[in-house]
Amino acid sequence: MNFHIDAIDGDIGHVRGMLVDEESWAIRYMVVQTNNGWADHQVLIEPRSILEVSWLDHTVTVDLTRQAVKDAPPYDD
Repeated sequence: MNFHIDAIDGDIGHVRGMLVDEESWAIRYMVVQTNNGWADHQVLIEPRSILEVSWLDHTVTVDLTRQAVKDAPPYDD
């Protein structure tokens, strides 16, 4: 996925993918690759944190601070 992630206080990384429930097909988490001066790692963000998706700008805005995204549960694929 080629979408950037914007926290409420700035850019934090980009969407690497989605984790989907195999039975209901509901999106359970976005897998976010953090960067931009932060430790470069993947974290899990719940979809309920999404404030806005801009298809034109390829940006997902979340209702979290950069620190909250950085501190989200890690994801190892």
